[in-house]
Amino acid sequence: MDAWKGRLFVAVGGLMLVIGAWTAISEALFVRGAVVADGVVIRQNHGPAHVQVGFKMQDGQDISFMQNGRISYQVGDKVKVLYDPSNPKRVHEVDDPGALWFSSAVPGGLGLVFVLVGGGFRRRREAA
Repeated sequence: MDAWKGRLFVAVGGLMLVIGAWTAISEALFVRGAVVADGVVIRQNHGPAHVQVGFKMQDGQDISFMQNGRISYQVGDKVKVLYDPSNPKRVHEVDDPGALWFSSAVPGGLGLVFVLVGGGFRRRREAA
């Protein structure tokens, strides 16, 4: 019974690790090609971890976007924004790692835990 649990935990954990790595690589590629702009928090949508940020693109166009993540901002806070000029809806705050890396850290961290727990199930069965 423990053997299949171990395999299941390792499989699920492996999948979560792949998702975390894919998200981190995608984010790193975005950061590498992004343009930096000055932004300001214009509204809290559901507290300081869910804010609306406004900024001006290089061409003068005003853009507003919602930012979630492991962040904490108040209305009026100044933030640095990363954006892709060819796709300005793809933006992030540059000055807060939680905004950039939280979405890859969660599945990656949970995946690691699952793999370690699954390995423990397997070792316990082999020792018995």
